[in-house]
Amino acid sequence: PNDIQVRLICIPYFAQSNSCIALNLRTLECYEISFQNEIPQIIE
Repeated sequence: PNDIQVRLICIPYFAQSNSCIALNLRTLECYEISFQNEIPQIIE
Protein backbone atom coordinates (compact mmCIF):
# COMPACT_ATOMS: atom_id res chain seq x y z
CA PRO A 1 0.00 0.00 0.00
CA ASN A 2 1.11 3.55 -0.74
CA ASP A 3 -0.42 5.05 2.40
CA ILE A 4 1.95 3.49 4.95
CA GLN A 5 3.05 5.92 7.65
CA VAL A 6 6.51 5.64 9.15
CA ARG A 7 7.83 7.39 12.26
CA LEU A 8 11.61 7.74 12.48
CA ILE A 9 12.82 8.05 16.06
CA CYS A 10 16.35 9.20 16.87
CA ILE A 11 17.29 7.75 20.23
CA PRO A 12 19.99 9.63 22.17
CA TYR A 13 23.12 7.77 23.28
CA PHE A 14 22.38 7.60 27.01
CA ALA A 15 26.00 7.48 28.23
CA GLN A 16 26.72 10.83 26.56
CA SER A 17 23.39 12.65 26.80
CA ASN A 18 21.90 11.31 30.07
CA SER A 19 18.61 11.28 28.16
CA CYS A 20 16.30 8.61 26.85
CA ILE A 21 12.88 8.54 25.22
CA ALA A 22 9.44 7.32 26.19
CA LEU A 23 7.31 6.17 23.26
CA ASN A 24 3.53 5.95 23.48
CA LEU A 25 2.84 2.86 21.36
CA ARG A 26 -0.81 3.78 20.84
CA THR A 27 -0.22 7.30 19.49
CA LEU A 28 3.50 7.05 18.56
CA GLU A 29 4.19 10.27 20.49
CA CYS A 30 7.75 10.56 21.81
CA TYR A 31 8.94 12.29 24.94
CA GLU A 32 12.52 12.92 25.98
CA ILE A 33 13.43 12.09 29.58
CA SER A 34 16.50 13.87 30.92
CA PHE A 35 18.48 12.62 33.92
CA GLN A 36 20.71 15.69 34.26
CA ASN A 37 19.38 16.45 37.74
CA GLU A 38 18.68 14.22 40.73
CA ILE A 39 15.01 13.99 39.66
CA PRO A 40 14.20 12.83 36.08
CA GLN A 41 12.43 15.48 33.99
CA ILE A 42 10.25 15.03 30.92
CA ILE A 43 11.09 17.49 28.14
CA GLU A 44 8.27 18.28 25.71
